[in-house]
Amino acid sequence: MYITGKLYICAVNRIDIVLMKFSELHRRLERSGWYIVKETDHRYYGHENFPHLIKVGRHGSKEVPPNEFNKVMKAAGLK
Repeated sequence: MYITGKLYICAVNRIDIVLMKFSELHRRLERSGWYIVKETDHRYYGHENFPHLIKVGRHGSKEVPPNEFNKVMKAAGLK
């Protein structure tokens, strides 16, 4: 396994894991048209073209776990 920037590449299984902080994930959603509908201990994002809300934790500089990153990106239609 070797590291290239923010991407871990495993030559055996070809697993690519993107490392992103929660603050970067919030910015990425907002740049793609999602807006904050409600804030509690999570932020709930809405979009005019999607009927559902996306719940994202507010952890600032902590890294987003890969499974949560994939779940949010798929729900947002960005992956």
